[in-house]
Amino acid sequence: MAGEVVFTGKERVTDQKAVLPWRAGLADLPNAPLPWSPGNMPLPLYTGIWAHYLIGRFYQAANPAHRTLLDVNIARILLVQGAARPARAPGARPDLIDYSLSQIWEIKSSGEVASASLQMEVYRNLLGANLPVRAGEPRVGTEGKVFAPGGHIGFGVRLPGVIRYDYIRSAN
Repeated sequence: MAGEVVFTGKERVTDQKAVLPWRAGLADLPNAPLPWSPGNMPLPLYTGIWAHYLIGRFYQAANPAHRTLLDVNIARILLVQGAARPARAPGARPDLIDYSLSQIWEIKSSGEVASASLQMEVYRNLLGANLPVRAGEPRVGTEGKVFAPGGHIGFGVRLPGVIRYDYIRSAN
């Protein structure tokens, strides 16, 4: 099919505007399952990339007046803040930061949720005094359901700073 995105397993979704067929806004999130086309990408990685993107976009659409960051490198965040680059974890990328609320969330599947709180705390420590954030709380945009390739993703905050999700494959 023309315009279909096929993953080979080597790339990472970086240019989501080119990949996704909708614009920003809650009404523009998919209202039906998207095409399933993981190519050679491992299924947990494929669903995880989509889960992170769709949950982050859901949060942004539900909180349009908030300044948010999705999956942005900590070194870049600190550079914009005029702070020194961290010596450790140069590739660390928090999943969701809401500047307006000074809150951070780590997005993890239900099978990986045990490590999520620790990872979120590592990000908080790396951001330090330059961008003080606290563990995110349940609020509008952190709980819900979004359609995803081949099914949907149900998600919610079960632990402070952790958005836990489950991918549910469609019956078709």
